[in-house]
Amino acid sequence: VSIGDYSLFLRAYDASPRTSPSQPVVIIEAGLGGTSAEWVAAARLISQYAPVYTYDRAGYGKSKAKDSAPLPASAQPLTATKRCEDLTKLLDVGGIAPPWILVGHSYGGVLVREFLAMHGKEKVVGLVIIDSAIERTKLPDSWPALLGDASYMEVVGLEKNRVLTDEEWATLKANDQGNEQSVELEEAGMKESTDKVNKKVKGKQLLGDGRLSVIFANESVDLSKVYEWGIKNGSGTPEAREALRKRLEDMAEVDEQGQRAHLSLSSQSRFVYAEGEARTHNLQIVKPQLIADEARW
Repeated sequence: VSIGDYSLFLRAYDASPRTSPSQPVVIIEAGLGGTSAEWVAAARLISQYAPVYTYDRAGYGKSKAKDSAPLPASAQPLTATKRCEDLTKLLDVGGIAPPWILVGHSYGGVLVREFLAMHGKEKVVGLVIIDSAIERTKLPDSWPALLGDASYMEVVGLEKNRVLTDEEWATLKANDQGNEQSVELEEAGMKESTDKVNKKVKGKQLLGDGRLSVIFANESVDLSKVYEWGIKNGSGTPEAREALRKRLEDMAEVDEQGQRAHLSLSSQSRFVYAEGEARTHNLQIVKPQLIADEARW
């Protein structure tokens, strides 16, 4: 879908088409570097009761330039405001009128709050914020060394527990290729964008009485698996292992506190703990039913 000088990939799941103009549609906002390919299982489940759309932000997945050229100047800077302006244009050109329910994962949780601040409760009637604290947990730079030769997806159990088909999994991995430049550009401005969004929404019940679900997936469970892997396999330096161990001491507590802060956005909000295999930052890959249930609440 062209939104000016560049195009964005948009996918519709409409097993349950809109029955009236007042019926909400669900829009999914992926995390930093994430693409629509991660959300096929969740979108299928949501589509059983509501129209749902996934998309790739400029520079990611199927919204990358075909010639591998850098992002056009008009797509930058990759701030939360710019990303939400792009989504607004995409929905307008695509004819996807409000009301909207937005699902935001990780950094996507920052973006959906910016989108709410931009459009208000008349258009945004519900939010699902997944494992997205008001401030990103600072991890020691050395933690990836603990993976050794293994992949993050393997160590934290995404490979083993995924509900995506082999074909969908291959598409997800293919979509991740070549996103590095855009991730770097978006990450560079992420803290500033997050701070600005936090300031905009602080102390304001912007969603009114719209439904808000905050899913706490407890990313520290993933990082604990990485730590245990490093200990078991002797990967990473002793200093790197100690730095991660120390961070893990209060990571869950700090993250939970940072996610509970969202509850004040609505008078109808709830905090949901992911359980079992769903206790992983990327629960959309292993337990999408939880997300579908919360989008329906």
